[in-house]
Amino acid sequence: MRKSKLEEYVVITGLSAVLYLLLDLPVRLTGFLDFGAYIGIKNLLPAVLGLFFGWYGAAGCVIGCTLTSLITDAAFSELLYENISIVVFGLGLWILWHAGAKSHRVHLKKFGDYMKYILLTALLSAVCGLLGDLMLGKGIFLSVFTAYFSMSLLVGIPTIILLSSVMCMIPILPPRCYMKPDVSGMVNSDPGTLDALNDMLDEYAAENHINRKSLYGIQNCIEEIMIRIHTFRPDTGVSITFYYDDSASLWFEYTCKKYNPFIMEKGEATDEMFGLLLIKHRALRVSHQCRNDINRIHIVI
Repeated sequence: MRKSKLEEYVVITGLSAVLYLLLDLPVRLTGFLDFGAYIGIKNLLPAVLGLFFGWYGAAGCVIGCTLTSLITDAAFSELLYENISIVVFGLGLWILWHAGAKSHRVHLKKFGDYMKYILLTALLSAVCGLLGDLMLGKGIFLSVFTAYFSMSLLVGIPTIILLSSVMCMIPILPPRCYMKPDVSGMVNSDPGTLDALNDMLDEYAAENHINRKSLYGIQNCIEEIMIRIHTFRPDTGVSITFYYDDSASLWFEYTCKKYNPFIMEKGEATDEMFGLLLIKHRALRVSHQCRNDINRIHIVI
């Protein structure tokens, strides 16, 4: 595993742990919900984080749950049960969602997507409820089932729609699963490579009924980024991948010393950055990161 990928997975696990802690700790400390330490708003997280981040999301939830239980001095039996439920629900949904799927995208757009999600979350909520009866012996099936199922639907569905359709988040997939980008290519200083990528975008837009205005915005974004990169890093090849849902997601990856095209160079005039600044202003998301001289840009427009 590349070091940059390992660092990314560590960050995902850590952020998942923090999120679980933030949703769980205030509820436990205030006693706002009196159904047991294993029930709360946090019950939506195994569904969302498990579906998008697999075992890294589940591991983060387990860490967050353990920290919260230690802070609040929760019973070990409840801690053990909650952690097992997180793993069962999070990994169960992750594996079952992708099992036999033709497309490994995580989104809720069609009736079949919603039915699949509802049935899987109902099944896994029931499993967690049965585990509660077996491990804690308190007749808690109904309360656990209701908590996991209702949170996964009422809060989980809008969150998944936001992350997948609007933010175009690319999920971590189970082993031997692959999500093919809609369009991908390598662009270097040869103008023909950019022309070839634009031709593929034209073809994809025609097949998927993307209006010309949106297509021109996507192509303009790519061209502006490439002009900037090749002005200051002329020999750099850039891998570009494009995903389309309710929004357009562009990923740029190139190897060189840290370079963010959205940051002005010394002595550079503001008008030279006008095109990129306009893109940044209109985009839903613009991010740049660099690890081990591998630069990645993500733009959602």
